[in-house]
Amino acid sequence: MATQAEASHNSRPRSSGKNSRFSTTRSDTRHLPLAAEVARKLGIIATWANVQTIRLAIESEAALTGVALLDVAEMIVRAGKEWTRGSMYSCPSEFERREIFRLNAVDRFWFEDARWRSKDAYAEFCEQLRKNGAA
Repeated sequence: MATQAEASHNSRPRSSGKNSRFSTTRSDTRHLPLAAEVARKLGIIATWANVQTIRLAIESEAALTGVALLDVAEMIVRAGKEWTRGSMYSCPSEFERREIFRLNAVDRFWFEDARWRSKDAYAEFCEQLRKNGAA
């Protein structure tokens, strides 16, 4: 029977089968302490997967907006601590209650779905960007 290296199209032996261009390199890990700090401030357990997701969210938002990573991290923390409420004038339906919970539950998926963009802190952040860009 052929070995894995002989049987595959790639003759180089691989331990995990992961493509090296997607693996974390040394330069990618420099923002992990910032991501871990965001996790601590928001009460998220700093597992490797959670910190990586937070790091990618911070880096992506910074690349999208052209703002420093520290400013983006600060905005995300403010948005994570903000509580979104439903209507004060009517009793929310079951669907509305679930949506309110989903918007306020800060977990790994909150970062994957960029839910901070539905918060007032993000609107204030974007308004500040517009003011700074116009100045």
